Amino acid sequence: MVDNLTRMIMNQDAEKAFAISLIDAELFGDLQHAKSLLADIKRNDDISIIKACQLVNYDMVYRTGFPPKPPIIPDKETIKHIQLLVDRGLAFFDDVGEVKADGFTFEGGYTNTIHAGNGDFLTEDTLWDFKVSKQLPQKNQILQLTIYYLMGKASQQPIFKNIRYIGIFNPRLNRIYTYDMTQADTDMLEIIRKEVIGYD
Repeated sequence: MVDNLTRMIMNQDAEKAFAISLIDAELFGDLQHAKSLLADIKRNDDISIIKACQLVNYDMVYRTGFPPKPPIIPDKETIKHIQLLVDRGLAFFDDVGEVKADGFTFEGGYTNTIHAGNGDFLTEDTLWDFKVSKQLPQKNQILQLTIYYLMGKASQQPIFKNIRYIGIFNPRLNRIYTYDMTQADTDMLEIIRKEVIGYD
């Protein structure tokens, strides 16, 4: 939700920022309700945060096949925390530079093994992921970003041409982590390409 709300404030395109939520709401047969929630999401204010929390509740419908959980209504303290995280996200992008793409996909890079998935943000040379966690980056998160990097390169889409780094921004910890993929072990990358993603 922090990722989506930050994206919406930056590009002023609520439908694009919450596209996954809307798709899953439609799969669940609840698109009209989802759109009514979306109409109230305008900025980093209390009402927008409450409605955004309820809207992203649909996000797991496609992945799990189960209906969404009962709606979450955050309390005042949680709303303040979310506002801080979104403000940190906006400040982060002021520092790292222009966002070239957000909510991007990997058409041309998908396989029978991985046929869906979308990334968070691309800047000039970095593929970024938001992780709002109390933990330091975990190996499965690094693997996810490595997969996205390889799929982006395999897709031959121009937006991935200059991407050299993968990065995580954690607004909860207010920390940035980056890795230069040109320094990655080539044998390891080949194993991921073939055995995880499914490239020939």
